[in-house]
Amino acid sequence: MRSLLKTSRALGLGAIFSLTAGLAFAQQPNDPKATFNRDCAEIGRFPHRLTGTAEYRQAADYIERRLRAIVSAKDGDQVIVQPFDSAQIVTPTVKADPNDRRNDTIVKGQDQEATATLTAPAGKTIRLHPMRPNGIIPPATPRGGISGNIVYLGRGDAADFNRINVKDAIVVLNYNSGQGFIRAFRLGAKAIVFTRGNDMPEKAMSSSPHFADCNVNLMRYYFDGTAAQLKADCPENATVAIDCKLNWGYARGRNVYAYIKGTNAKFDPDKRHEVIVLAANLDTFGEVPNLTPGARGAANAAALLRLAEHIVASRPRRDVVIAFFDQQARGHVGVSHFYQAIEDKKDNQVTDRRLSFRHETNFMRLMDEQLAAPSPLTKSSDVRKKLLDKLEVLAQTHAYYYKNEAYEKRERLNQRKKAAAAAGGVTDELRKEEQELNQLIASELEPKKMAWNEVQRTIGREKRKYTGDDQPLQLDPDLSEQERTLVNQFLAQVLDEARRDYDVRKEELKREDEALAADESLYDIFYPKARGKYFAFCEGDDYWTDESKLQRQVDFLESHPDYSACVHNTTLHYCNGSRPDELLIPSRGDHEVLYENVIHGPIDAYHTSSLMARREIIVQTPDFYRAATAHGFADYPWAL
Repeated sequence: MRSLLKTSRALGLGAIFSLTAGLAFAQQPNDPKATFNRDCAEIGRFPHRLTGTAEYRQAADYIERRLRAIVSAKDGDQVIVQPFDSAQIVTPTVKADPNDRRNDTIVKGQDQEATATLTAPAGKTIRLHPMRPNGIIPPATPRGGISGNIVYLGRGDAADFNRINVKDAIVVLNYNSGQGFIRAFRLGAKAIVFTRGNDMPEKAMSSSPHFADCNVNLMRYYFDGTAAQLKADCPENATVAIDCKLNWGYARGRNVYAYIKGTNAKFDPDKRHEVIVLAANLDTFGEVPNLTPGARGAANAAALLRLAEHIVASRPRRDVVIAFFDQQARGHVGVSHFYQAIEDKKDNQVTDRRLSFRHETNFMRLMDEQLAAPSPLTKSSDVRKKLLDKLEVLAQTHAYYYKNEAYEKRERLNQRKKAAAAAGGVTDELRKEEQELNQLIASELEPKKMAWNEVQRTIGREKRKYTGDDQPLQLDPDLSEQERTLVNQFLAQVLDEARRDYDVRKEELKREDEALAADESLYDIFYPKARGKYFAFCEGDDYWTDESKLQRQVDFLESHPDYSACVHNTTLHYCNGSRPDELLIPSRGDHEVLYENVIHGPIDAYHTSSLMARREIIVQTPDFYRAATAHGFADYPWAL
């Protein structure tokens, strides 16, 4: 069976341009210069436009509002916002964890803008700005921060380092000090604080890099002031402290597009329509990421908005996509999501991604029902085995923890006993500590380890059953009441943990749905489907003989909105004349084609060449249709 739409695999992408602010247009009545200046000021009014931050979102919101005011929906234009998952360096919110002496607990969802603090000798807290990472390593201090004597070296020339020992010191350098910060680190400096020099009293202008092209933690910070201002609170050789908690956190990126429909974008009937893409990056990133307003980038974006106005007013023949890309500063992540959306490789089309999304969404729905059942482990369903697999992994983790905890505590105590014996003998204090440890293991660690092992055995017994029996879960009858209580408690615990994990995935799926919707819109621009209100089919080995066929079917569907499609009988014509023409389906006059008729076989219901269906029925195909056509079946799935 041949495809209705003959398309070439070559993408009709006319060009992709990176704009500069030097675009000029003829003067228009709305004063384009004033509009350009206003757009520049609005986009560039933030100290930065880092991906995932409120500053970037406000700039992107402004771009989106401007585009919606520019384009014309009645002419087929549209604005598309493409969200995607990304990462950003943040200062995580942490709280002390009394159960873990080694680490603090990061409070999820409460990340803050990356920042650092310097504590002066008198206790005053001074804000510092972290410099850009070296590779992927941000300039985070160890837990508890660092401290050292502060020394001022100006431009950090070789003579400066000859007069001052910087080992274990916190070194203050002018922002434009060349490779001075590398010299300082080589000589043992703990951290560098850059300040504005006398040559830049208002703002820092970079004349050389302040980072290394390797993954290493060189603690570098920027003070938004002069060395003299910092020295007023932190005199030479005074002891100061720096604290900087940084981590990579989740960020939601966002590309913004405007699609402007051309007057006739198809130049060759055998090729795709042609699209020109005009693009600028909207995000910023620099030596001091939090203080990078990106004026040039703002001007580029403003010029692109002005160009969109010009194109809408004087539409070219080709379609145009105006693109504002996010996260360009780090690996061109934004533009990579654009290319992914319009990918035409069979294993990466948005249609296949949508099918996978539907499968997983359905799985999550079934899993919610499973976890809500009175006895989730025994409820018979298609997802029971997957739930048991997950619970087994969670139980194994807990069992290993208690087994390892008892071993480590004993091992640490034995090492101390050996050291004490070598030093003259085991003390009464160590003997008492050993008794307390044995009691802890016997009364708490060992019972919990055994209970977790029993949880694993219980899950294993259920996994060996071919299907669930929908009966209450049966525990080992030989368990004591205390053991039974612990096992039930731990089963409830792993079920709660599974629910939390699935809830996290459901939130991810919501974000994926948003991104897919944008990707589908982009895909339709570059690989347009038929956009009419109705679909009719006529393949290469069929032809229509009634000139009024299409109009009569349209009239029927217009007057009968409760019908999804309409069909008619078909004449079989034998080209070699071996048989007379005959009707494909014995005539029964006008009648409804029921689903049951199609189930028995489409040949008993209608021929594909007679079908006219509403667009929404065709484009919103169910999963079984995509699965069937992927294996070469089309007529029968179409009929269903």
